[in-house]
This record gives sequence, C-alpha cells and structure tokens, in this order.
Amino acid sequence: MSVAFSSDDSELINRKIVELDEIRHESISVENFFETNRCAEWIKRHNFSKVALQFPDSLLGDAVVVTQILEDISGKQIFVLGDTSFGSCCIDEIAAEHASAEAIIHFGHSCLSPTNRLPVLYIFGKQIIDTQDAVNAFENMLPDKMSEVILLYEVMYFYDVDSIIEKLKGYKNLIVSCLEIPGEDATCFNILEAKKNFICITKYHRHLLIPSGKILDNYKVFYIGSRSVTLTNFMLSLKNCTFYSYNPVIKHAQAETLDVNKHLKRRYYYIEKAKDANIIGILVGTVGILKYIDIITHLKELIKRAGKKSYTLVVGKLNNAKLANFAEIEVFVNVACVESSLIESRDFYQSIVTPYELEIALNQAREWTGNYIADFSELLPGAVNYVPPIQNAEIENDVSLVSGKIRHVGLSSSNEAENDSTNSLITRNEMTLSAVHSKASGEFLTQRSWQGLEQHLGETPVAEITQGQRGIACEYVNEINK
Repeated sequence: MSVAFSSDDSELINRKIVELDEIRHESISVENFFETNRCAEWIKRHNFSKVALQFPDSLLGDAVVVTQILEDISGKQIFVLGDTSFGSCCIDEIAAEHASAEAIIHFGHSCLSPTNRLPVLYIFGKQIIDTQDAVNAFENMLPDKMSEVILLYEVMYFYDVDSIIEKLKGYKNLIVSCLEIPGEDATCFNILEAKKNFICITKYHRHLLIPSGKILDNYKVFYIGSRSVTLTNFMLSLKNCTFYSYNPVIKHAQAETLDVNKHLKRRYYYIEKAKDANIIGILVGTVGILKYIDIITHLKELIKRAGKKSYTLVVGKLNNAKLANFAEIEVFVNVACVESSLIESRDFYQSIVTPYELEIALNQAREWTGNYIADFSELLPGAVNYVPPIQNAEIENDVSLVSGKIRHVGLSSSNEAENDSTNSLITRNEMTLSAVHSKASGEFLTQRSWQGLEQHLGETPVAEITQGQRGIACEYVNEINK
C-alpha cells in the first residue's frame, strides 16, 4: 500500500541489487590490492610522521587491516578519515587538516583533480579484469586492424593496461590514454618529446597523443569500465566520435547509443532556465580542488555583471531535501570535480547547471558551440577556453524560450545592484501604470503564498504579564483532569 506522497511499495521489493565494481576480490590479497609496500616506502621517503588514509565506502571493510600493516612497516602514525563531505573521488584535505595530517593516501577510484594543500599518493586498487576477454571484445567490435581507435580505461584497471596493449599490437593506429596523476611525473610528455610529430590533447585528466595531421573526431573510442558518469563526460566532449564500451564486472561489450544531441538539448534547457533566473545559488561541491575559490569568485562577478543576485552555499553532499529549503533560489550552479558537476536536475525542484552552462547563459561573449566543458579550470583567465566578458556591454533583451516572457541580462549602471531596495515605494498617479524592477528580490516575496506573520504594528493592545502554567509535563498545577 502506498500514499500520495510516497513511492509505490513494490519498487522496494523489486529493486535489483547492483554489484559494486570497487570492492576487493577475494583472490587479491590486501597487501597487493592496496600496495602497502609502496605506501610505506612513500611515507618513509618523505619522512611523514602523521598520514591520513581516505577510503571509499565500498573499501572501508579493509581499512583497519591496511592501517595496522602500514603502522607496522613504517612506524608512523596512521589514521582513517571519516565520511567525506563531498564525493569520495575527491581528496578530502579539510578533514585531514583537522587531524593535523601531513599527507594523504587516497584509495579507490579518483577523478584525478589536482590539489594544493597536502601531498597525496593515489592507490587506485587492482580490480579483477579478464584481459583476454577484453581483447576479444575489442576485436569483435573493431575487426579492422587499421581502425583509428582511442583506448580509454578507468583508473582501477590502470595496473593491467600494458598487458592489454601487448595483445593489441596488431592495431597500428591505436592510441592509449595516459593518466594525468597529480604529483607524479607525466610520462606522456616524456613520450611526446621523443615523438616530435605528435600533439597532446588532454581530456578529463587523461592525455591523448594524436599524430599531427589527424582529426580527433575521426577516431573511434573503446572504453573499459563501468562508470556511466565518466563515459558520459567523454561522449559529450567527443560528440562526433563513435563509442564502444566493455564492462569488466559483467564481461559485456556494447556499442554506446547515448543520444548526445538529445542530452545536449536537455542541458540547453537548463541554460535557458539560468537566463530566466534572478537569484542564483552557487553550490560549493568541493573544497580541495585547485582553483575552486577562483571559479567561485569568477561566477560571482559573472552573476553580478548580469544584474542578478548570488548566494554561496556549502551543503555537503547534495540531495533534494537540502536544496528544497532554498525556495527563493531559482537555479543552482554546482562547483565540483569533472565527475560530480554534471547533475540531472530532474531529481531536484530547481535546475542545477555547471559553471560552463552558466557562462553560456550570462556571458554574452561566449556562444554555444556544442563542445561541452566539464572542467571549470578551463573557464578561468589564462586557460585555453577562457572567454573574457564584454566590457560595458549594453543590456541584452530577448524572449525566454521557457516562460515566453521578456528578460534582460546586464546592468544599466554599476551601482544599480547596490542601490536596489526591496522596500522602496513607487509613487504613481491614479489610473496610471508604475514600473516594477524585474530583478528586485522583493518581487519574489510578493508572489509567495505565505509571506510571514502579519505584524499589525499599533493595531493590537499591549499584553500584560500573566501567570503561566506550573509543574511538570505529566502533572501541571490547577489541571482539571488528573
């Protein structure tokens, strides 16, 4: 039985349990999976005295054993971080600093976003993969040995990529992505120096060495992994490429059929909602990624330049209940890593856009080209995709494609936002029209069904002090029924 405000009970009964791809397989020892010898050597080499270990929820079962092993080998103080306030793929430097840690060892899947406070060692883990089955799937999907193919893989299969490459030597035009691991030497650039006729393209912290004269859109992409977010980001960024995927957990290969154009149309709808919004909330989805403060400052200036109001919110992990408390905010912009910034707003009351989408909505100089950017660092000054705003731009008026109302972007004067008053009166003659400031925050208040308690100042008598109830909750003095 279900009620109007709850989901159908049968959904819980019929729900399928999804097998996690980040748990340690029984055939792999703790020492091998977590590379404890490498961790201990790193701690000794840098002479760290206090090190924090960060585990995802799926690997917390081995946290105690790993901690004991590292303490015995290194002789240093090792402790485990609690639940991170944001995504487990990002480094939780704040929690580590609260415990005065000198370094962090991050286990499991990572978005590879660079940090700027503490040294970090990345241990991706060694997930089970049948390399021969993966190679067979590759050859079945791409039988032509002369095909131009890019091989992408998730970080937990990084340890076994060399064996896959060895079995695919027959593919002469195969390009294997190189992980951009923060704090480690980029071997990709060392190879680039040896091969002068190649160019390096970086997408989502992965380097691609493309021969000079080749066009990236002509390549096919074979993706090894099971994370839909990572694959979706690549499909949006390389929308002209044909994608194939192989899931090592269930040993299944398929041609990806994501309708990229349909997905981009949905994101463009959210951009239109951002253009309509007068009050925008900036969600801080990370506090450890390099330049996250810079992008927040950039977004604040962008919103102010567009004549809108912004509020910065730190709510931790996002859910519908948290964001529903901010009814005045019409659109949120999520500042997070490349794997956490793209959120389907259908699960929330308000639309949630990425910094790139907000740039398209409010920066008149940036145009929609269809090339999606998920890394907010590419939008900052000095980056390749930075587009400076138009100085002293005139107010832009158009018609909303969502509501059909006239809207405008821009300030008529630099002091308009500061001098705006939500309680100012507008004097008008009888039977004449008065203009209402379309961006005034008081406009939203007038549209609410409940605007707070009515004060009735000077209309009600002053109440005298009277004797209240006495006693305890189960027995008050002068109660009629005892």
